[in-house]
Amino acid sequence: MWLSIFLLLCFQGLARCGKSCRLRWLNYLRPNLKRGNYTKEEEETIIKLHRHLGNRYATEHRCRVVVKGPNLSGNISGTEPLKDNHILLKVEALDDSHEARNIVAVVNELSKEITKNLVSHPVNAKCTAKGKNIANLVLLTHLCILLLQRKTHQICSNH
Repeated sequence: MWLSIFLLLCFQGLARCGKSCRLRWLNYLRPNLKRGNYTKEEEETIIKLHRHLGNRYATEHRCRVVVKGPNLSGNISGTEPLKDNHILLKVEALDDSHEARNIVAVVNELSKEITKNLVSHPVNAKCTAKGKNIANLVLLTHLCILLLQRKTHQICSNH
């Protein structure tokens, strides 16, 4: 079916592949697609399933932290925090493990310092002038988490 749609789009001059059409349908255009924030029950179910099934979600969830920020629903999508210049405000632990608490402490401190330094950057001056948030810190947080995965104990013992 998606190949047929792709071929029709090609004949109309639109450069879209079948996979792109399928993803657009699945993620945006389906009439039965539920929109909006997850309910508390849905969030609890997702967290339980994550604990049961293992590490199959975004980096934040693999490290047992959740991203919080303006206009972020907290949904486990892996890409939502990367949209529209959303800024990372803080992360919170999904459980009370020592590792999760340490990662949260370090990432929150790094995010605070990075935010302070990025506010005066020329790129962010343009964003602020347009009424947008400053540059996306989630990408930088991913780098921090990757570093922490290698050096968690060393960083936490020095913190």
